[in-house]
Amino acid sequence: MNYWRCKCGKQACYESGMPPRDCQGCEKCGTTFALSPDGHQPLAPHRLVPRYSRDTGQFTHWECEVCLEKMTVHSHSNEA
Repeated sequence: MNYWRCKCGKQACYESGMPPRDCQGCEKCGTTFALSPDGHQPLAPHRLVPRYSRDTGQFTHWECEVCLEKMTVHSHSNEA
């Protein structure tokens, strides 16, 4: 298990499989998680894609196609 931290040390995570993605990290210092102080990169924005219900076809939420984090949004301007 690896211990990953952001540059300022306020955020951390443990990963045993895949490393954290470039869009995962600390919003405060704007860096990705890294194993060493030399490994930090600027935090990349999430690449959001809309997700729809399989049953109704209605928009349900936004999801990052890189890290798969779900983002809740109150309205969706491209609803069909």
